[in-house]
Amino acid sequence: MRPLNQSSDRTELKIKHHYSKMKKIEITPKQLNAFKEMHAALKTIARDYQTPDQIRRNSEKQYGLDYEEALEMSYENIQSLAGIASKGVKFPKNEQS
Repeated sequence: MRPLNQSSDRTELKIKHHYSKMKKIEITPKQLNAFKEMHAALKTIARDYQTPDQIRRNSEKQYGLDYEEALEMSYENIQSLAGIASKGVKFPKNEQS
């Protein structure tokens, strides 16, 4: 096994740690891909899902569902998307919280 700093197939990634300090970590291409998938999922959740107020106003017209049913389905979709994005992602034992 090669040391991390000598590996040509690793990418450096800066992350904010618990105490607002930037920390550099090296990740493999597979880990980078998983990170990109999680990032895309979070952006989708943040931008593409309606707020509860929007669902309350629009659920009957857009989906033909009452507010409670539309809200429940939206929540289940968000959980599913987050589960898919985080599937198989493992953190080093010393980085787990």
